Amino acid sequence: MISAAQCLFVICVSLSGTKPPSVFMTHGQTGVDRVGHLLNNTGQFYSGWLYTFWDDESIRRATYIEMGQRAGLDVSWTPAGGLSDLRFYKANRRVGKHMGWWSECCLRYLTEYRNGLKAGRDWAWYEDGTPSKQQHYKDGREYGRQQAWTLAGKLYANYTVVDGRRFGLFGSRPCSSIMESGSGP
Repeated sequence: MISAAQCLFVICVSLSGTKPPSVFMTHGQTGVDRVGHLLNNTGQFYSGWLYTFWDDESIRRATYIEMGQRAGLDVSWTPAGGLSDLRFYKANRRVGKHMGWWSECCLRYLTEYRNGLKAGRDWAWYEDGTPSKQQHYKDGREYGRQQAWTLAGKLYANYTVVDGRRFGLFGSRPCSSIMESGSGP
């Protein structure tokens, strides 16, 4: 059964002008092998959509492959058909905003990339929607204000990075383990 999110994906692909091949390749299908980070189809680099499926045959993940490399949209769904992760690639490198959701409701993470490196926000939330971390990156390195919280909302990391140096509270441990108190990620 196709979910609304999967139907929207098919419509967006159609409108984008990216035409899926007449035969959809699935990971693990005969003739599709992983060679390092590349996918190879009978000796030729594969271009087109690569799908993986849940046991009920609904789409689990769809990744656009160009010349054997991830290039464009990479989207995954929960077993119930809700959107789980949305990522973008260019020549097998992460680019743009990568987002994930908790059980079809709240954001789980939002991370920004440029040329395969974190660049901008790297934020995460607990399942109830409270912030877990808010970090910032520039050229793959921490930059600016960094914060992290327990599920109970207690701030346990709060520091600023300037020219590669950290200033403030970092590496501190709450009196009880975050995981033991039931407030971990």
